[in-house]
Amino acid sequence: MVLEREHNVIAKPTIDSGLGKDVKLYSSRDEILSILDDYSSNYIVQRVVEQHDILKELNSSSVNTFRIMSWFNDGEVYILTAILRVGAPGSLIDNAFAGGFAFCVKEDGTITGQGRNVAGRIVEGTENMISDSNALVNYYEKIIASIKEMHPQLPHFGIIAWDITIDKEGLPVLIEYNLQNPGLHVIQALCYVFERPVCEKLFLETKRRSDKLKYILQGCNQIV
Repeated sequence: MVLEREHNVIAKPTIDSGLGKDVKLYSSRDEILSILDDYSSNYIVQRVVEQHDILKELNSSSVNTFRIMSWFNDGEVYILTAILRVGAPGSLIDNAFAGGFAFCVKEDGTITGQGRNVAGRIVEGTENMISDSNALVNYYEKIIASIKEMHPQLPHFGIIAWDITIDKEGLPVLIEYNLQNPGLHVIQALCYVFERPVCEKLFLETKRRSDKLKYILQGCNQIV
């Protein structure tokens, strides 16, 4: 068990756990034993990830992650959009709704623009935090490759939002994946519109399904 091997662990709920709610760090044996009291059910315990130095420089108190949305359709995995999320100083989580900020990530893995908060406003002091926009490109490519391996294992979920970090060895580590209401608020605030060509394909598929649903509903109404 993770609890037997690790001195520090992260615990969080697995249901209704959005916005970084109820994510806790346990850093002693006595604290770890209290997990059952803090979470009666539907929770997960994870080992603490030592993130890559590049991510640690952005903020060391939180594990900073790439939030990447992928779409699985007709046996293919498409990447819709991506941001790099960074926690506020002293914060355990990197969620923008908890005071953190994020950068837009282009299709080739380069980091664009300045760090912005949940309202889309530039965060003071982050203008030059990523001096080299290409610093994470190679790691980003590894993340995309891992998503294209994982998403087909969840074929019933068309769109998934993945939270993935890079460990100290430069390897992707999955923190969590979001199946319901992955959210576009922060992504739109940062990246404005989806520029990736696949988005047009997604819109067409959405329209096709919408038209099909209308046809089915019309048929149901006629039967009634």
